[in-house]
Amino acid sequence: MVLGTAAVEKYIINKKAKLVILSSNLSERTISRFDILCKNNDIDILIIDDNGYLGKSVGRDDIKIVAITDYSFKKIICEIYNEESGVSDVCQT
Repeated sequence: MVLGTAAVEKYIINKKAKLVILSSNLSERTISRFDILCKNNDIDILIIDDNGYLGKSVGRDDIKIVAITDYSFKKIICEIYNEESGVSDVCQT
């Protein structure tokens, strides 16, 4: 797992990210930039309304962007997300 804007961007560009998770609390400009980066590099992206839970889940309250670098971990996250949200085409396993 990679945390923070600069590190996640680097992993997207180097095609090491398997999934990018963004907090909906980020600016529209940042969300748009990462959405384009992910689409251009064929990487799934989730934008979640997390109310601060994304950062808390990794032990750093200030984190609003995470890249998953392990395919198996991505698969687990996507399965849970798809099951909970009822949307099966947002996050591919």
